[in-house]
Amino acid sequence: MHRYNKLLQMIGLALIVPLLVACGTPEPTPTPSPVPPTPTLTPIPTPTPLEPSTAVLSQLCSQRGFPVPAASAYEQRQGIHPVQVLLQTRENGSYSVRPALVPREWQGPAEEVELVVCATLLDVGSVRECKYYGNKVVEWQRTTYELALYAVQTGKLLASTREAIEPECRQVEFFQEGQNRRTVVTSPPLELVEGFVRPFAEPAVSTPTPSPTNTPSPTNTPTHTSRPTPTPSSQLPSVPTSIIGTWFFNAEWKGMDPQQFEITFKEDGSLVYRRGNSSRAGSWKQTGNAIIFDVNNYSEWEGTIDGERMEGKSTNQGGLTGEWRAEKE
Repeated sequence: MHRYNKLLQMIGLALIVPLLVACGTPEPTPTPSPVPPTPTLTPIPTPTPLEPSTAVLSQLCSQRGFPVPAASAYEQRQGIHPVQVLLQTRENGSYSVRPALVPREWQGPAEEVELVVCATLLDVGSVRECKYYGNKVVEWQRTTYELALYAVQTGKLLASTREAIEPECRQVEFFQEGQNRRTVVTSPPLELVEGFVRPFAEPAVSTPTPSPTNTPSPTNTPTHTSRPTPTPSSQLPSVPTSIIGTWFFNAEWKGMDPQQFEITFKEDGSLVYRRGNSSRAGSWKQTGNAIIFDVNNYSEWEGTIDGERMEGKSTNQGGLTGEWRAEKE
């Protein structure tokens, strides 16, 4: 009996073991991976178009042209197209506005200009010595400039040239007390820049070709010579006013208090600036009713004479700009 029970136990174990092997350990239920959140897209801001300004025009010169879409469009057509001239200085290589290098009627504020001339200093060469009374000397350094003309809105290069600038000795120079020698870097003259820009700033008016007409047959009818119609005095060209003499000036430099001073313009092309107890020398040039002059080779002034009055704009090597009015004393 004992042996029989043991046999039953063995048979039971034999049946249970396969069942356990077949069933195995239950597999764990997989945990679903978390779904990553949908990223929020940040809109890319639309760049604001550059507004024309003196700083932007200076960058345009430094980078040799780039478009300024907000600027006035340039089309080579009849009329005057506003222009600014920017001259590169030797001290730090930056560009500053030099309005005296183009006629006043071509000039305009930065937000209205269609053209910009970049005068880039390429080389400073030998020196020309100009000697004056008292063993005083001005060393004028010969220079080479590149003149590049750009359409501001498109940044397109319209024309370029390289010019070697030969200095000229002035009749009068100013020296500070105790100063016997000074050095000046020669800038491009007005005539050079004006001639370079004129075909674009003020294109020549083309004369239309007259259409052919039928010539009438001669007849015996007497002809009468018409008398010329007199031109009204209001349409006669104005007679240029001489600048020679002493003028009282009111000048306002941007960001500074107004200044009053006197300038005496002499027949030899020189001038004397007086303010209080100080005085400075300079030179001047008059073309018609337009006047251009400099004081101490540091500031440049240009304007228009109207009888006993004149007014205009000024700039200096420190980058300041201003406006001025004057009356003849």
